[in-house]
Amino acid sequence: MNSYDIFKKLTKGIKFDQRRFKDDFKKLGLQQSASGALDKPVVPLAEQEHEPNTEGKEEKAKSKKKKKTLNDKQKQLKLQQEQIRHRRRQLGIQVWGADVPPPVEKFSELVTDHEVNNKLVANIESQGHTLPTPVQAQAWPLMLQRRHILASAPTGSGKTAAFLIPLLHGLGGPKKKGFRAVILSPTRELASQIHRECVRLGEGLGIRAVTIANVTKAKQKYGPQSSQKFDLLVTTPNRLVYMLQENADGPPLSLANVEWLVVDESDRLFEDGQRGFRDQLATIYRACTGPSVTQALFSATFAQSVQDWCRLNLHNLATVTVGLRNTASEDVKQHLQFCGSEEGKLHALREIFRKGYEPPVLIFVQTKERAKELFRELIYDNITVDAIHADRTQKQRDNVVAAFREGKMGVDLH
Repeated sequence: MNSYDIFKKLTKGIKFDQRRFKDDFKKLGLQQSASGALDKPVVPLAEQEHEPNTEGKEEKAKSKKKKKTLNDKQKQLKLQQEQIRHRRRQLGIQVWGADVPPPVEKFSELVTDHEVNNKLVANIESQGHTLPTPVQAQAWPLMLQRRHILASAPTGSGKTAAFLIPLLHGLGGPKKKGFRAVILSPTRELASQIHRECVRLGEGLGIRAVTIANVTKAKQKYGPQSSQKFDLLVTTPNRLVYMLQENADGPPLSLANVEWLVVDESDRLFEDGQRGFRDQLATIYRACTGPSVTQALFSATFAQSVQDWCRLNLHNLATVTVGLRNTASEDVKQHLQFCGSEEGKLHALREIFRKGYEPPVLIFVQTKERAKELFRELIYDNITVDAIHADRTQKQRDNVVAAFREGKMGVDLH
């Protein structure tokens, strides 16, 4: 109750002669009701602003309610973040980068949360897979957001499908724009393997994936004067660089419409030295002149040179590691044996075969010369062995891989 309310109570019933005290009446700003009693004077707006705020309590109550709502949302957000961190710890996933989305837990989330084509998910499940592998769980949501990604996961952890699913989804369907996606691998055999997986996963989408068997014919078939009825190229850096050059085989291949560039086994492709692929990769990167090229690098190990290059050249990069960095797969048992010399290695290898072995067996050597020597030694021990190296034709290499896959050959030298 203010002073005017008190004054009104004290003067209740008093008559005021408006004619006699006309000037005072105006000065005080009084109003007279129909009964002649005095009403509360009209207070100017400037004076009203200085009166006590009668709605203060209501505003305080609203403010408290708003703060409580904010606190509840913050608590809920923290809980969600902790659940995501717990999920990553369970899967052995480590991530670096800003605003990394949570890993997917089921294939169905690709459809419900990321609007992936149902056919793609059906193709994955038709191969007997029931849940995403850790690298797939984290790589899929990142690549579906068109984020640059550097991912490391052990051999056999599903890295190929980890980049193929988002890539096939991003391409959508066939277009007459030439190559819109390029996948690079260090060897032709790996390129063929990726191509086969791409065909299986992309069944029913109409996306035309190709690999290069003969570079001379490929320049004519996929060059700028061709029909451009192809979408995805899987090849080695060396072959692609040749196709990007102007020479007697025809004009250079155009990569102007490329939207996706994937480098598989990136640690090998970034190796230093004469056998490295760095210069070839640089040529390919410069040829991808499109306005928006999403780049993804996958590998079983993390080379420091790869990390440095990605941080320097890729904006908003997300890095994903599954398991401990640069460690062997838990599914592979390892045994280290000291042999002392090349002759000692051959003796130890023959001893392993003498005790009995269960094919298939892969043997990796340092050079093609060593592969030839070891092949000649083992072939006389009645071991079904063959070798893949740079001196063999593509048909010979394909035949070796086919025989090895079909179980017709027990030992493969690389």
